[in-house]
Amino acid sequence: MLNDNLNFFVWMCRALHIFSAVGWIGGIGFLNGVALPIFNYMGANNKGESGAEAWFRVQQRFTGYVWTCAWGLGVSGIILMLLSSNFLWFDFSTGWRAILLMKQIVFLCMVGASLGISRSVKELVGVVATKTTSPVYTTDSKELTDYETIKWRIMMLNKFNMVCGITGILLAAAM
Repeated sequence: MLNDNLNFFVWMCRALHIFSAVGWIGGIGFLNGVALPIFNYMGANNKGESGAEAWFRVQQRFTGYVWTCAWGLGVSGIILMLLSSNFLWFDFSTGWRAILLMKQIVFLCMVGASLGISRSVKELVGVVATKTTSPVYTTDSKELTDYETIKWRIMMLNKFNMVCGITGILLAAAM
């Protein structure tokens, strides 16, 4: 009976792990691959904000979903790792264990990038609210405002997050 209950628990953790990964990486892909081009194409809306500002507002609302998926993925991953017969602490002698370590590093990179994105979006909301337009960074060709700098940071972190997500999926397939 105990083995059946543990088997059910492992399958529930696997389901949570898979749904969290698909939700997180799929959500990032949707925001970057579908929502951003639509908002940029549609331009300004009836509130007078540009497509990029509307996209940042949607991304701000997506933050809670990201952290829910990240917690589900992290907790279920730790449980599955500890219950696996292949797992040994600090022993990376087999391919499975080395891939598991790489997956954990990719996961931590995604969490760090998501943390940077959520903080940058909050910072962007503050910049938009104060309507700061003075240049803060000057290159040879143009001056960048706070808004443009933060927007660029968010875009780069989103791209990094997407690359890490695809890498994590490929590593999971290799296991």
